[in-house]
Amino acid sequence: GVLSYETFRKFSDKLAPTIDIVICDEGHRLKNSTGNRTILSLSQVETTRRVILTGTPIQNDLEEFFAMCHFVNPNILGDLPRFRDVYMRPIVRSQDKNATESEKIIGNTRAEALANMAAQFVLRRTSEVNEKFLPPKKEIFVFCRLSSLQIALYK
Repeated sequence: GVLSYETFRKFSDKLAPTIDIVICDEGHRLKNSTGNRTILSLSQVETTRRVILTGTPIQNDLEEFFAMCHFVNPNILGDLPRFRDVYMRPIVRSQDKNATESEKIIGNTRAEALANMAAQFVLRRTSEVNEKFLPPKKEIFVFCRLSSLQIALYK
């Protein structure tokens, strides 16, 4: 079945045993890796098949990237404190305008290692690739006059 995150969270105890694969659309909503009831509920589903779909670029937020990687491939990046120490802090520090040459080298090395590890299970597609398989986008604008009630509420 197809469920909203909220519905799944509400009925997760009954649904979890019946699920073979978890596919999460709008996966960037799972960005908070700790203390999030939705992630906790989804993570408790005993399946080895988890997929996240997102149209939101994730490369600029390393904790969000960690949360999504951890969900689909638990512990491949260690826990969050280790990820921060090994990857996040050196990468972020290397991008600072005041970073030393050594910090830049370490950060770039860690970024490359992280990208290589993620390439094993992250599949990225640009909109140009996807457009080949989708019908042309149509935008339709419909203008409607406000009802009397709507006019009164706006005042």
